[in-house]
Amino acid sequence: MVHSNNRYYVLREANDVSELEALLQHRYLSFKESRYGQMVEDNDHGLDIDGYDLQSRHFGLFEHSGKSTRIVGYVRFVQDRVGPQMKEVWQLSLRYPDLIQNMEFDIKKPFPSMVHLEDNSAFLKAYKKYGKIIEASRLTIHPSVRTLSLASFVIQSITAISSYDPNIHASLFGCKLSHLSYYKRLGCRAIGKTSYKGVPTYLLINSFEHFSDEFKVTVDRIGRAFDKYGEVHYYPKRAGVFSPLLSYINTGDTIRSHSA
Repeated sequence: MVHSNNRYYVLREANDVSELEALLQHRYLSFKESRYGQMVEDNDHGLDIDGYDLQSRHFGLFEHSGKSTRIVGYVRFVQDRVGPQMKEVWQLSLRYPDLIQNMEFDIKKPFPSMVHLEDNSAFLKAYKKYGKIIEASRLTIHPSVRTLSLASFVIQSITAISSYDPNIHASLFGCKLSHLSYYKRLGCRAIGKTSYKGVPTYLLINSFEHFSDEFKVTVDRIGRAFDKYGEVHYYPKRAGVFSPLLSYINTGDTIRSHSA
């Protein structure tokens, strides 16, 4: 029996250029509708795109309900090398010639925090120490679904996917004071306090060695699910299940934006 009335959520990378465009439109709207709207450049296309997207893995959070699917969240993993969706990002930039200028960035500063942090010394020190890192950036979860349990799932999945990848030794990201205690409970360490484009920010680092034993078990389960299926699932009524459940899957899903 298919649980058609039960919502569930999937975190995965964009499949094609159309899906990537929808994710970047969601990213734009989410920031513009929040108190952090100044972090995104205004444009008539409703698209948030920059040079760091060429070096990123782009993840969407998709809400499935009945026969429909909508985008309700996003995060990117910025790395210091070409990303797997570089071709699709560049195709998008060519569709909107007036946004091509946004694609310019200093290749000697391959991470957003190197440019936008008022004091980037802690970031540079961590980069030098760990070498292979990612910066989790542009995280959004739409207010209509933003619960503590879903937010926890997204953060745990980001942590697990990056930690399970042998090519990533640590992940860095910024957060505001109100979220700091939660991240610390997961084993994240604050390595600096500064501001990001004028927003007070704590710089955090994630590395497997600092996780609690309990969280290491969760990281392993999520990592295994992502490694096998290329996506991680969240079922509000089936906590702790991260793999696809056939009783919930409906192959007739159609994707909508978060505003639909």
